[in-house]
Amino acid sequence: FNPICQFSIANPKFSQIEISIYNIQGKLASDIYSGNLSPGFHNFHWNAQNFQSGLYFIKVNYDNKNEVMRVTLIK
Repeated sequence: FNPICQFSIANPKFSQIEISIYNIQGKLASDIYSGNLSPGFHNFHWNAQNFQSGLYFIKVNYDNKNEVMRVTLIK
């Protein structure tokens, strides 16, 4: 992606969701969302204009579960 990464998540039930971006070193790069979400599909985006090219991880935390998506920023 360059420079906006768009992604969707499917939330099975009403729950507290946290979405964060981490760099390849495991350091927090950006917090995308923290709050309650209703069931269904939800679209999010990350504007990485001020970040360096490289590998990043989108971490979605809900119901004590973690899902991770790998994305590559190419400028």
